Amino acid sequence: MPSMARIRFTNVVYEGGAKRYTDSTFIFEGQNSALVLENGGGKTVFIQAAIQAVLPHADVAGRKIKDTLTLENGPAHIAIEWIIATKPKRQYLVTCVSLFMSSTGLDSLRYCYTYSEKDDHDIAKIPLTKDMENGLKRVTDRGEIQEYYHSMQQKYPLKAKVFATIKEYQLYLEENYQIISSEWQAIAKINANEGGIEQFFSECKTSTQLVDRLLIPMIEESMSGHEQGQFTKMFVAQREGFQRTKELRDTIEENQHVREELDKYVKVYRDLHDAKEQYDLMRRKGKAFRSFVECIDNDFRQEKKRLEAEIGVWQQEDLVWHQKRDTLSIAKEKENENQWSEELAELTEKKSICHEELLTAKRYRDSLKYAKEKEKQSSLRCKIEILKQQLADLDKTQEQEELDVAWKTNAGQLRAYFLREKQRLDERVKALLQSISDVEKAEKGSKNRSQNDE
Repeated sequence: MPSMARIRFTNVVYEGGAKRYTDSTFIFEGQNSALVLENGGGKTVFIQAAIQAVLPHADVAGRKIKDTLTLENGPAHIAIEWIIATKPKRQYLVTCVSLFMSSTGLDSLRYCYTYSEKDDHDIAKIPLTKDMENGLKRVTDRGEIQEYYHSMQQKYPLKAKVFATIKEYQLYLEENYQIISSEWQAIAKINANEGGIEQFFSECKTSTQLVDRLLIPMIEESMSGHEQGQFTKMFVAQREGFQRTKELRDTIEENQHVREELDKYVKVYRDLHDAKEQYDLMRRKGKAFRSFVECIDNDFRQEKKRLEAEIGVWQQEDLVWHQKRDTLSIAKEKENENQWSEELAELTEKKSICHEELLTAKRYRDSLKYAKEKEKQSSLRCKIEILKQQLADLDKTQEQEELDVAWKTNAGQLRAYFLREKQRLDERVKALLQSISDVEKAEKGSKNRSQNDE
Protein backbone atom coordinates (compact mmCIF):
# COMPACT_ATOMS: atom_id res chain seq x y z
CA MET A 1 0.00 0.00 0.00
CA PRO A 2 1.39 3.41 -0.84
CA SER A 3 2.23 5.79 2.02
CA MET A 4 0.84 9.29 2.36
CA ALA A 5 3.11 12.29 1.72
CA ARG A 6 0.65 15.20 2.07
CA ILE A 7 -3.05 15.84 2.71
CA ARG A 8 -4.71 19.06 1.51
CA PHE A 9 -8.11 20.31 2.69
CA THR A 10 -9.67 23.27 0.88
CA ASN A 11 -12.97 24.83 2.02
CA VAL A 12 -13.66 22.02 4.48
CA VAL A 13 -16.27 23.77 6.63
CA TYR A 14 -18.04 22.06 9.56
CA GLU A 15 -20.10 22.74 12.68
CA GLY A 16 -22.33 25.12 10.71
CA GLY A 17 -19.43 27.23 9.51
CA ALA A 18 -17.92 27.75 12.99
CA LYS A 19 -14.82 25.76 12.06
CA ARG A 20 -13.06 25.30 8.77
CA TYR A 21 -9.93 24.34 6.87
CA THR A 22 -9.68 27.20 4.36
CA ASP A 23 -6.70 25.77 2.45
CA SER A 24 -4.48 23.65 4.73
CA THR A 25 -1.79 21.11 3.91
CA PHE A 26 -0.60 18.40 6.32
CA ILE A 27 2.82 16.91 5.61
CA PHE A 28 3.55 13.25 6.51
CA GLU A 29 6.32 12.26 4.04
CA GLY A 30 5.42 8.57 4.40
CA GLN A 31 6.07 8.54 8.17
CA ASN A 32 3.84 7.22 10.93
CA SER A 33 2.11 10.30 12.34
CA ALA A 34 -0.32 11.19 15.11
CA LEU A 35 -3.07 13.81 15.08
CA VAL A 36 -3.37 15.17 18.63
CA LEU A 37 -6.54 17.18 19.38
CA GLU A 38 -8.65 17.58 22.47
CA ASN A 39 -12.08 15.96 22.71
CA GLY A 40 -14.38 17.67 20.23
CA GLY A 41 -11.39 19.18 18.44
CA GLY A 42 -12.32 17.64 15.10
CA LYS A 43 -10.37 14.36 14.89
CA THR A 44 -13.36 12.44 13.55
CA VAL A 45 -14.09 15.21 11.03
CA PHE A 46 -10.46 15.09 9.92
CA ILE A 47 -10.60 11.28 9.46
CA GLN A 48 -13.97 11.37 7.69
CA ALA A 49 -12.76 14.15 5.36
CA ALA A 50 -9.51 12.31 4.54
CA ILE A 51 -11.38 9.06 3.86
CA GLN A 52 -13.35 10.88 1.12
CA ALA A 53 -10.22 10.88 -1.09
CA VAL A 54 -10.51 7.05 -1.25
CA LEU A 55 -14.17 6.40 -0.33
CA PRO A 56 -16.19 9.32 -1.68
CA HIS A 57 -19.46 9.93 0.24
CA ALA A 58 -18.39 7.52 3.05
CA ASP A 59 -20.09 7.79 6.46
CA VAL A 60 -18.14 7.66 9.73
CA ALA A 61 -19.63 7.15 13.18
CA GLY A 62 -23.10 7.12 11.66
CA ARG A 63 -22.67 10.64 10.30
CA LYS A 64 -23.15 11.34 6.63
CA ILE A 65 -20.53 13.53 5.03
CA LYS A 66 -23.18 15.92 3.72
CA ASP A 67 -24.26 16.48 7.32
CA THR A 68 -20.71 16.77 8.62
CA LEU A 69 -19.58 19.37 6.08
CA THR A 70 -21.24 22.57 4.99
CA LEU A 71 -21.36 22.38 1.18
CA GLU A 72 -24.04 24.95 0.32
CA ASN A 73 -21.53 27.82 -0.17
CA GLY A 74 -19.10 25.96 -2.37
CA PRO A 75 -17.46 22.59 -2.94
CA ALA A 76 -15.06 20.98 -0.45
CA HIS A 77 -11.82 19.82 -2.10
CA ILE A 78 -9.95 16.92 -0.45
CA ALA A 79 -6.65 15.73 -1.91
CA ILE A 80 -4.09 13.16 -0.78
CA GLU A 81 -0.58 12.84 -2.24
CA TRP A 82 0.71 9.23 -2.15
CA ILE A 83 4.31 7.99 -2.45
CA ILE A 84 4.02 5.12 -4.94
CA ALA A 85 7.76 4.59 -5.65
CA THR A 86 11.08 5.71 -4.15
CA LYS A 87 13.61 4.24 -6.61
CA PRO A 88 15.24 5.26 -8.84
CA LYS A 89 13.45 8.48 -7.89
CA ARG A 90 10.24 9.29 -6.09
CA GLN A 91 6.94 8.91 -7.90
CA TYR A 92 3.70 10.37 -6.58
CA LEU A 93 -0.04 9.89 -7.06
CA VAL A 94 -2.55 12.53 -6.09
CA THR A 95 -6.20 11.53 -5.53
CA CYS A 96 -8.55 14.47 -5.35
CA VAL A 97 -12.30 14.44 -4.63
CA SER A 98 -14.43 17.60 -4.85
CA LEU A 99 -17.68 17.27 -2.88
CA PHE A 100 -20.64 19.51 -3.69
CA MET A 101 -24.42 19.62 -3.44
CA SER A 102 -26.43 19.20 -6.64
CA SER A 103 -30.15 19.23 -7.37
CA THR A 104 -30.26 15.49 -6.64
CA GLY A 105 -28.25 15.67 -3.42
CA LEU A 106 -24.56 14.96 -2.62
CA ASP A 107 -22.30 14.53 -5.63
CA SER A 108 -18.57 14.63 -6.32
CA LEU A 109 -15.81 14.93 -8.94
CA ARG A 110 -13.02 12.33 -8.81
CA TYR A 111 -9.52 12.95 -10.21
CA CYS A 112 -6.10 11.18 -10.19
CA TYR A 113 -2.72 12.32 -11.47
CA THR A 114 0.75 10.65 -11.30
CA TYR A 115 3.97 12.66 -11.37
CA SER A 116 7.59 12.86 -10.18
CA GLU A 117 9.34 15.42 -7.99
CA LYS A 118 9.10 19.15 -8.84
CA ASP A 119 6.14 18.64 -11.15
CA ASP A 120 4.17 21.72 -12.23
CA HIS A 121 0.85 20.03 -11.34
CA ASP A 122 1.56 18.46 -7.95
CA ILE A 123 -0.85 18.62 -5.02
CA ALA A 124 0.22 22.12 -3.99
CA LYS A 125 -0.33 23.52 -7.51
CA ILE A 126 -3.84 22.16 -8.11
CA PRO A 127 -5.97 25.36 -8.45
CA LEU A 128 -8.38 24.65 -5.59
CA THR A 129 -8.48 28.40 -4.86
CA LYS A 130 -8.58 31.48 -7.09
CA ASP A 131 -7.05 34.92 -6.54
CA MET A 132 -9.45 37.85 -6.37
CA GLU A 133 -8.85 41.48 -7.34
CA ASN A 134 -8.69 42.60 -3.70
CA GLY A 135 -5.76 40.25 -3.07
CA LEU A 136 -7.83 37.66 -1.21
CA LYS A 137 -8.58 34.10 -2.32
CA ARG A 138 -11.84 32.29 -2.96
CA VAL A 139 -12.61 28.60 -3.31
CA THR A 140 -12.65 27.25 -6.87
CA ASP A 141 -16.23 26.44 -7.81
CA ARG A 142 -17.54 23.18 -9.28
CA GLY A 143 -17.45 24.26 -12.92
CA GLU A 144 -13.90 25.68 -12.72
CA ILE A 145 -12.41 22.61 -11.04
CA GLN A 146 -14.29 20.26 -13.40
CA GLU A 147 -12.84 22.15 -16.36
CA TYR A 148 -9.35 21.84 -14.85
CA TYR A 149 -9.70 18.06 -14.27
CA HIS A 150 -10.86 17.43 -17.86
CA SER A 151 -8.17 19.71 -19.35
CA MET A 152 -5.49 17.74 -17.48
CA GLN A 153 -6.94 14.46 -18.77
CA GLN A 154 -6.83 15.75 -22.34
CA LYS A 155 -3.32 17.18 -21.96
CA TYR A 156 -1.85 14.17 -20.06
CA PRO A 157 -4.02 11.16 -20.97
CA LEU A 158 -1.50 8.66 -19.58
CA LYS A 159 -1.10 10.37 -16.21
CA ALA A 160 -4.36 12.19 -15.49
CA LYS A 161 -7.74 10.42 -15.06
CA VAL A 162 -11.30 11.60 -14.39
CA PHE A 163 -13.90 9.00 -13.28
CA ALA A 164 -17.62 8.95 -14.00
CA THR A 165 -18.54 6.70 -11.05
CA ILE A 166 -17.24 6.05 -7.55
CA LYS A 167 -16.91 2.33 -8.27
CA GLU A 168 -14.76 2.98 -11.32
CA TYR A 169 -12.60 5.32 -9.22
CA GLN A 170 -12.10 2.78 -6.41
CA LEU A 171 -11.41 -0.09 -8.82
CA TYR A 172 -8.75 2.00 -10.57
CA LEU A 173 -6.98 2.71 -7.26
CA GLU A 174 -7.06 -0.94 -6.18
CA GLU A 175 -5.82 -2.42 -9.48
CA ASN A 176 -3.09 0.12 -10.19
CA TYR A 177 -1.89 1.37 -6.81
CA GLN A 178 -3.11 -1.20 -4.22
CA ILE A 179 -5.16 1.40 -2.38
CA ILE A 180 -7.79 -1.09 -1.10
CA SER A 181 -11.25 0.26 -0.33
CA SER A 182 -11.95 -2.42 2.28
CA GLU A 183 -8.91 -1.36 4.28
CA TRP A 184 -10.21 2.20 4.42
CA GLN A 185 -13.66 0.88 5.33
CA ALA A 186 -11.97 -0.84 8.26
CA ILE A 187 -10.41 2.49 9.23
CA ALA A 188 -13.86 4.06 9.09
CA LYS A 189 -15.21 1.24 11.23
CA ILE A 190 -12.46 1.64 13.83
CA ASN A 191 -13.23 5.37 14.03
CA ALA A 192 -17.01 4.77 14.25
CA ASN A 193 -17.23 6.44 17.70
CA GLU A 194 -15.21 8.63 20.05
CA GLY A 195 -12.34 6.55 21.39
CA GLY A 196 -13.12 3.80 18.89
CA ILE A 197 -9.48 3.08 18.09
CA GLU A 198 -8.53 2.61 21.73
CA GLN A 199 -11.55 0.36 22.31
CA PHE A 200 -10.88 -1.71 19.15
CA PHE A 201 -7.29 -2.48 20.04
CA SER A 202 -8.07 -3.03 23.71
CA GLU A 203 -10.38 -5.87 22.60
CA CYS A 204 -7.58 -7.33 20.42
CA LYS A 205 -5.09 -8.29 23.10
CA THR A 206 -3.45 -11.06 21.04
CA SER A 207 -2.26 -11.33 17.43
CA THR A 208 -4.89 -14.01 16.80
CA GLN A 209 -7.70 -11.70 17.93
CA LEU A 210 -6.34 -8.89 15.73
CA VAL A 211 -6.20 -11.23 12.70
CA ASP A 212 -9.69 -12.56 13.42
CA ARG A 213 -11.27 -9.14 13.86
CA LEU A 214 -9.37 -7.09 11.27
CA LEU A 215 -7.39 -9.09 8.72
CA ILE A 216 -9.72 -12.04 8.04
CA PRO A 217 -12.90 -9.95 7.68
CA MET A 218 -11.10 -7.66 5.24
CA ILE A 219 -9.95 -10.64 3.15
CA GLU A 220 -13.40 -12.23 3.23
CA GLU A 221 -15.05 -9.00 2.18
CA SER A 222 -12.65 -8.72 -0.74
CA MET A 223 -13.58 -12.25 -1.93
CA SER A 224 -16.57 -12.18 -4.21
CA GLY A 225 -19.42 -14.57 -3.26
CA HIS A 226 -17.80 -15.55 0.04
CA GLU A 227 -19.56 -17.19 2.94
CA GLN A 228 -19.03 -16.14 6.54
CA GLY A 229 -16.10 -18.15 7.95
CA GLN A 230 -15.13 -19.52 4.53
CA PHE A 231 -11.61 -18.09 4.73
CA THR A 232 -11.12 -19.62 8.21
CA LYS A 233 -12.13 -23.07 6.95
CA MET A 234 -9.77 -22.78 4.00
CA PHE A 235 -6.97 -21.67 6.30
CA VAL A 236 -7.45 -24.72 8.64
CA ALA A 237 -7.65 -27.09 5.65
CA GLN A 238 -4.41 -25.73 4.27
CA ARG A 239 -2.59 -25.49 7.63
CA GLU A 240 -0.45 -28.57 6.95
CA GLY A 241 0.37 -27.20 3.55
CA PHE A 242 1.35 -23.91 5.17
CA GLN A 243 3.56 -25.77 7.66
CA ARG A 244 5.16 -27.73 4.82
CA THR A 245 5.55 -24.51 2.95
CA LYS A 246 7.41 -23.05 5.92
CA GLU A 247 9.75 -26.07 5.98
CA LEU A 248 10.29 -25.74 2.25
CA ARG A 249 10.88 -22.01 2.66
CA ASP A 250 13.48 -22.73 5.37
CA THR A 251 15.12 -25.30 3.07
CA ILE A 252 15.06 -22.82 0.20
CA GLU A 253 16.56 -20.14 2.45
CA GLU A 254 19.25 -22.58 3.58
CA ASN A 255 19.98 -23.56 -0.03
CA GLN A 256 20.00 -19.90 -0.91
CA HIS A 257 22.52 -19.32 1.88
CA VAL A 258 24.64 -22.23 0.60
CA ARG A 259 24.39 -20.84 -2.90
CA GLU A 260 25.45 -17.41 -1.67
CA GLU A 261 28.43 -18.98 0.09
CA LEU A 262 29.30 -20.91 -3.08
CA ASP A 263 28.96 -17.72 -5.08
CA LYS A 264 31.32 -16.03 -2.63
CA TYR A 265 33.77 -18.95 -2.98
CA VAL A 266 33.51 -18.85 -6.79
CA LYS A 267 33.97 -15.10 -6.74
CA VAL A 268 37.02 -15.41 -4.48
CA TYR A 269 38.48 -18.16 -6.71
CA ARG A 270 37.70 -16.09 -9.82
CA ASP A 271 39.34 -13.05 -8.24
CA LEU A 272 42.33 -15.20 -7.27
CA HIS A 273 42.56 -16.60 -10.81
CA ASP A 274 42.30 -13.11 -12.30
CA ALA A 275 44.89 -11.84 -9.83
CA LYS A 276 47.24 -14.71 -10.72
CA GLU A 277 46.85 -14.06 -14.44
CA GLN A 278 47.42 -10.39 -13.80
CA TYR A 279 50.50 -11.28 -11.72
CA ASP A 280 51.89 -13.54 -14.49
CA LEU A 281 51.25 -10.82 -17.05
CA MET A 282 52.95 -8.19 -14.90
CA ARG A 283 55.84 -10.61 -14.26
CA ARG A 284 56.34 -11.15 -18.01
CA LYS A 285 56.14 -7.42 -18.58
CA GLY A 286 58.62 -6.88 -15.74
CA LYS A 287 61.06 -9.40 -17.19
CA ALA A 288 60.83 -7.81 -20.62
CA PHE A 289 61.23 -4.40 -19.07
CA ARG A 290 64.28 -5.60 -17.11
CA SER A 291 65.91 -6.93 -20.31
CA PHE A 292 65.13 -3.68 -22.06
CA VAL A 293 66.59 -1.68 -19.16
CA GLU A 294 69.76 -3.83 -19.14
CA CYS A 295 70.25 -3.21 -22.87
CA ILE A 296 69.71 0.48 -22.38
CA ASP A 297 72.13 0.44 -19.43
CA ASN A 298 74.85 -1.30 -21.49
CA ASP A 299 74.41 1.18 -24.31
CA PHE A 300 74.51 3.99 -21.79
CA ARG A 301 77.75 2.68 -20.23
CA GLN A 302 79.46 2.37 -23.65
CA GLU A 303 78.28 5.80 -24.65
CA LYS A 304 79.53 7.15 -21.30
CA LYS A 305 83.00 5.65 -21.89
CA ARG A 306 83.12 7.12 -25.41
CA LEU A 307 82.08 10.51 -24.14
CA GLU A 308 84.61 10.38 -21.31
CA ALA A 309 87.35 9.61 -23.86
CA GLU A 310 86.22 12.48 -26.07
CA ILE A 311 86.11 14.76 -23.02
CA GLY A 312 89.74 13.80 -22.20
CA VAL A 313 90.83 14.64 -25.75
CA TRP A 314 88.92 17.90 -25.64
CA GLN A 315 90.49 18.79 -22.30
CA GLN A 316 94.02 18.23 -23.73
CA GLU A 317 93.16 20.31 -26.78
CA ASP A 318 91.67 22.97 -24.57
CA LEU A 319 94.87 23.09 -22.48
CA VAL A 320 97.00 23.47 -25.63
CA TRP A 321 94.71 26.22 -26.91
CA HIS A 322 94.92 28.02 -23.57
CA GLN A 323 98.74 27.87 -23.71
CA LYS A 324 98.71 29.18 -27.29
CA ARG A 325 96.32 31.92 -26.29
CA ASP A 326 98.54 32.96 -23.35
CA THR A 327 101.66 32.88 -25.55
CA LEU A 328 99.94 35.02 -28.17
CA SER A 329 98.80 37.45 -25.50
CA ILE A 330 102.39 37.77 -24.17
CA ALA A 331 103.75 38.28 -27.69
CA LYS A 332 101.16 40.96 -28.36
CA GLU A 333 102.01 42.70 -25.09
CA LYS A 334 105.74 42.66 -25.90
CA GLU A 335 105.02 44.00 -29.37
CA ASN A 336 102.90 46.76 -27.89
CA GLU A 337 105.61 47.51 -25.32
CA ASN A 338 108.26 47.86 -28.05
CA GLN A 339 105.97 50.04 -30.11
CA TRP A 340 105.18 52.22 -27.10
CA SER A 341 108.94 52.47 -26.27
CA GLU A 342 109.67 53.66 -29.80
CA GLU A 343 106.83 56.16 -29.60
CA LEU A 344 108.13 57.35 -26.22
CA ALA A 345 111.67 57.83 -27.59
CA GLU A 346 110.31 59.69 -30.58
CA LEU A 347 108.19 61.91 -28.36
CA THR A 348 111.12 62.50 -26.03
CA GLU A 349 113.22 63.56 -29.01
CA LYS A 350 110.44 65.86 -30.20
CA LYS A 351 110.23 67.28 -26.71
CA SER A 352 113.97 68.05 -26.73
CA ILE A 353 113.70 69.72 -30.14
CA CYS A 354 110.72 71.76 -29.03
CA HIS A 355 112.58 72.71 -25.85
CA GLU A 356 115.55 73.90 -27.88
CA GLU A 357 113.27 75.83 -30.21
CA LEU A 358 111.58 77.35 -27.15
CA LEU A 359 114.92 78.45 -25.74
CA THR A 360 115.91 79.84 -29.15
CA ALA A 361 112.60 81.68 -29.36
CA LYS A 362 113.08 83.07 -25.88
CA ARG A 363 116.61 84.27 -26.76
CA TYR A 364 115.30 85.75 -30.00
CA ARG A 365 112.54 87.47 -28.11
CA ASP A 366 115.03 88.84 -25.59
CA SER A 367 117.24 89.96 -28.47
CA LEU A 368 114.28 91.73 -30.05
CA LYS A 369 113.49 93.40 -26.78
CA TYR A 370 117.13 94.46 -26.41
CA ALA A 371 117.22 95.71 -30.00
CA LYS A 372 114.00 97.57 -29.44
CA GLU A 373 115.32 99.22 -26.35
CA LYS A 374 118.54 99.95 -28.05
CA GLU A 375 116.63 101.34 -31.01
CA LYS A 376 114.59 103.47 -28.65
CA GLN A 377 117.77 104.78 -27.03
CA SER A 378 119.30 105.41 -30.38
CA SER A 379 116.14 107.11 -31.52
CA LEU A 380 116.11 109.23 -28.40
CA ARG A 381 119.72 110.18 -28.96
CA CYS A 382 118.86 111.13 -32.50
CA LYS A 383 115.96 113.17 -31.28
CA ILE A 384 118.18 114.86 -28.75
CA GLU A 385 120.71 115.65 -31.39
CA ILE A 386 118.00 116.86 -33.69
CA LEU A 387 116.55 119.01 -30.98
CA LYS A 388 119.94 120.40 -30.22
CA GLN A 389 120.38 121.08 -33.88
CA GLN A 390 117.00 122.67 -34.04
CA LEU A 391 117.85 124.84 -31.16
CA ALA A 392 120.94 125.82 -32.98
CA ASP A 393 119.16 126.44 -36.17
CA LEU A 394 116.07 128.21 -34.99
CA ASP A 395 116.26 130.41 -37.96
CA LYS A 396 116.15 127.58 -40.40
CA THR A 397 112.37 127.03 -40.22
CA GLN A 398 111.89 125.46 -43.57
CA GLU A 399 114.63 122.98 -43.02
CA GLN A 400 113.28 122.24 -39.60
CA GLU A 401 109.88 121.34 -41.04
CA GLU A 402 111.43 119.00 -43.51
CA LEU A 403 113.35 117.29 -40.78
CA ASP A 404 110.20 116.87 -38.75
CA VAL A 405 108.46 115.23 -41.67
CA ALA A 406 111.40 112.88 -42.19
CA TRP A 407 111.50 112.01 -38.52
CA LYS A 408 107.83 111.15 -38.40
CA THR A 409 108.14 109.01 -41.52
CA ASN A 410 111.11 107.03 -40.14
CA ALA A 411 109.50 106.61 -36.74
CA GLY A 412 106.28 105.14 -38.29
CA GLN A 413 108.25 102.68 -40.43
CA LEU A 414 110.32 101.55 -37.43
CA ARG A 415 107.15 101.08 -35.33
CA ALA A 416 105.40 98.97 -37.98
CA TYR A 417 108.47 96.78 -38.35
CA PHE A 418 108.71 96.33 -34.62
CA LEU A 419 105.03 95.30 -34.32
CA ARG A 420 105.33 92.74 -37.11
CA GLU A 421 108.39 91.15 -35.55
CA LYS A 422 106.70 91.04 -32.13
CA GLN A 423 103.58 89.34 -33.55
CA ARG A 424 105.67 86.76 -35.40
CA LEU A 425 107.67 85.94 -32.27
CA ASP A 426 104.52 85.63 -30.14
CA GLU A 427 102.96 83.18 -32.61
CA ARG A 428 106.19 81.17 -32.68
CA VAL A 429 106.31 81.00 -28.90
CA LYS A 430 102.63 79.93 -28.75
CA ALA A 431 103.21 77.14 -31.26
CA LEU A 432 106.27 75.91 -29.33
CA LEU A 433 104.30 75.89 -26.05
CA GLN A 434 101.49 73.84 -27.69
CA SER A 435 104.05 71.34 -29.06
CA ILE A 436 105.62 70.98 -25.60
CA SER A 437 102.13 70.38 -24.06
CA ASP A 438 101.29 67.68 -26.65
CA VAL A 439 104.64 65.95 -26.02
CA GLU A 440 104.08 65.97 -22.25
CA LYS A 441 100.51 64.51 -22.68
CA ALA A 442 101.78 61.76 -24.99
CA GLU A 443 104.62 60.95 -22.58
CA LYS A 444 102.12 60.78 -19.68
CA GLY A 445 99.71 58.49 -21.68
CA SER A 446 102.58 56.15 -22.58
CA LYS A 447 103.57 55.88 -18.92
CA ASN A 448 99.98 55.06 -17.92
CA ARG A 449 99.73 52.30 -20.53
CA SER A 450 103.01 50.84 -19.36
CA GLN A 451 101.78 50.82 -15.77
CA ASN A 452 98.45 49.16 -16.81
CA ASP A 453 100.32 46.50 -18.81
CA GLU A 454 102.56 45.77 -15.84
